[in-house]
Amino acid sequence: MNAGHYIDPQRGKQPVEKIGAAWLETKKGVIKPDSYDKYEGLWETHIKPKWGATPVANVRHVDVQRWISGKAQQLSTKQTASILSVFGMIMKRAVKDKRIADNPCDGIELPRMVVKKPRWYLNMRQLLLLAESASARRNPGYGTMVLFMGTTGMRFGEVTALRVKNLDLGKGSVRVCENSVWSKSGWHLHTAKNNEDRTVVFPTSLLGDLLSKAVKSKDADALVFERPGSVNDGRHLTQADYMRPPDSKDGWFATSVEAAGLPSMTLHDLRHTAVSLAVHAKVPPKVVQAIAGHKTFSMTMDYYADLFTDDLFVYGKELDKEAEAAQAKLIAEALNNPANTVAVQNPSKTVRAEKQESAGTLEFQRFSWQSARVPPERVELSLSE
Repeated sequence: MNAGHYIDPQRGKQPVEKIGAAWLETKKGVIKPDSYDKYEGLWETHIKPKWGATPVANVRHVDVQRWISGKAQQLSTKQTASILSVFGMIMKRAVKDKRIADNPCDGIELPRMVVKKPRWYLNMRQLLLLAESASARRNPGYGTMVLFMGTTGMRFGEVTALRVKNLDLGKGSVRVCENSVWSKSGWHLHTAKNNEDRTVVFPTSLLGDLLSKAVKSKDADALVFERPGSVNDGRHLTQADYMRPPDSKDGWFATSVEAAGLPSMTLHDLRHTAVSLAVHAKVPPKVVQAIAGHKTFSMTMDYYADLFTDDLFVYGKELDKEAEAAQAKLIAEALNNPANTVAVQNPSKTVRAEKQESAGTLEFQRFSWQSARVPPERVELSLSE
């Protein structure tokens, strides 16, 4: 019984396995095939073995919390959150079917996201070296792709699905609207991440000529980065035209990284590199978010928090510069003040300036701060309250 709604105890005896299988069936054709594959994998690998035989009414919040806490010690926070999300949707189905009154997955605490796998942020010199190494592979276009991914922040699937018509060489911009995905069920062409188109830019001096060469003689619907040896007829694109992710051990990217003398990294690290280059170039936060392709800037900040730690020190230095400029202005004002005194509020120290005239120049020397009324040849500013 809950909030006046009666729950038949017999309905709560249904095992989680049957409810989960029925829930998965409702997702076929509704969500993207690769998303379905992911849900099914999480169900078969993690949820079903633990909860499959359990009557749904016997799934308690405390037991789910204990289980998730254990998963968090074995898996990444992101993977653990995905498992909980799928189980929560299955339990939500049980609530709607009036098998249980409340969802036992509601209010489950997850550990704070910690990036266990090290990210590699290449600087521009390293990115150029890697691109040169990739160009030496069997497809010279790999080098252009490395530079493109390392400066735009686009995902591999977005880059390999990019069509000529969505590339503006004049403006140096890209319309990201499609995503090529390979999963265990095969190849799929989807909309962009979060089902939202976005626009990113690329450095025209660095990539303009290379991209012009890559799209030369191609029709508007053809792929910019096609699979080597493919037909790439924009009017009749097939699975064979789309590039597959390279093997993580001996594919073209891994061998390019090794040849460039760089630490082991993945194609996705080029995306991290693009964000890093933007942050260090002092690009506005909303632009960094667009490069990352995140729905909110808070997501970008949480995910790339390690890139913003230096900003604290930059902030301190900028405040020093502003303080020095303000101090110089105050000294100048004091020297022109007939009363030879200036009242200044706040800062924790005082500056004393001495007026020295030599060869027609005016110099100010800073010493420890003191406050006093002084003769015309000396000016002191008190910055203590």
